[in-house]
Amino acid sequence: MRMRRTAIIILAICLCIVLQSGFAQAGQRNVMVFDDGRRVAAQKTVEREASPIAKPLQGTPRPDKAEMIAQGVSFDYFPDFEEMVRKTATRELGSEAVTEALIGVDTRVRNYTGNYPARAVVLIDFNEGGCTGFMISRDTVATAGHCVHSGGPGGSWYTGYRVYPGYNSGAPYGSCGVTWKGSVQGWTDSGDEEVDYGVLKLDCNVGDTTGYFNLLWKAGEDAMNGFPQAVSGYPVDRGGMEQQWQSHNKVADCSEYLLYYSNDTTSGNSGSPLWFDRGKKGAHAIGIHTRTIINSYNFGTRITETAFANYQYWISEDK
Repeated sequence: MRMRRTAIIILAICLCIVLQSGFAQAGQRNVMVFDDGRRVAAQKTVEREASPIAKPLQGTPRPDKAEMIAQGVSFDYFPDFEEMVRKTATRELGSEAVTEALIGVDTRVRNYTGNYPARAVVLIDFNEGGCTGFMISRDTVATAGHCVHSGGPGGSWYTGYRVYPGYNSGAPYGSCGVTWKGSVQGWTDSGDEEVDYGVLKLDCNVGDTTGYFNLLWKAGEDAMNGFPQAVSGYPVDRGGMEQQWQSHNKVADCSEYLLYYSNDTTSGNSGSPLWFDRGKKGAHAIGIHTRTIINSYNFGTRITETAFANYQYWISEDK
C-alpha cells in the first residue's frame, strides 16, 4: 500500500512538472518583442473582451479631411501597386500565390469602405510588399507576425511602412507612418506559426475617424468550432490590392492556437481580421489570417487569452 501511495505521489509530481513546463513554454513563446530590442513578459487578463481602452468605435460618419490632418494623417503618399503585388506574391507563396488559397467556388465579394468596419481594415505597404491589418485602437494596428518580421533564426524586422485605412482605389482616410513594430518571441525567434501575430503603432490617431475592432477570446480548444466569421482584406488577385474583398464562412475546426476555415483568400490577405458583427457592441476579431493549407483549409492565429492581453499592452504603449 505504501509503495502504491508513493508511486501515485511520484506520478502526480511528474504530471505537475510536465504541466508547468508546458505553461512555461507557452509563456516564453508569447513574450512580447519590440523592434528596438525590448522584451516584455507575456501578459495575463481576466477579461473575455477588450478593456475600455480598446472599446470598439464606429468612427465619424462623415470624415473631415482637415480633422484627419489634425490627427496626424497624411494625404501625400501613394502606393506603387505593381511593385507591391510583385513583392507580396514572391514573399508569401511565390508566383503561384494568386490561386493557391481559393477553396472551391470563389465566394469573395467587394467591400466598399465608406462604412464601419470596412474602413477600419487597413492596407499595409512596406519594403517587402503588402499585407492587411485592422485598427484595434485610435493608433494601433493588429496584423500577422510575418507582416512585421521575417520570423525564425536570422530573421529581421521589415521597414518602410505606410498604412492606408479603408483603401478603395484611393485613400479616403489618408495614410499614416509607423513609429514602432512588435511581435512575440515564438515568431521572431522560431517562426512558430501558432503565434504568428504582430502589431504596428501608428504616428497618427486615424482610428478616431475610421473606428476600430474589438478583440474576443474564448477558453476551450473547441469553443470556436462553427463560429460564423468573415475575412476582409486586400488580395493580390482582385484589383491588385487596390480593393478590399470579403469572404464569409464559419470556423471549420480549431486548435488551442489556430482557427481553420474555408474562406477564400490569396496573398495580400495576410493579417486580415477574422471577425463577426455583435451589433451595438461593434465588430469583434477572433483571429488573424496567416496561411493556407493547399486544397484544404486556410488558417489563422487565434486570439487567445494571452494574445488578447498582449494586444492590450501594445495598445497602452505610447507612440
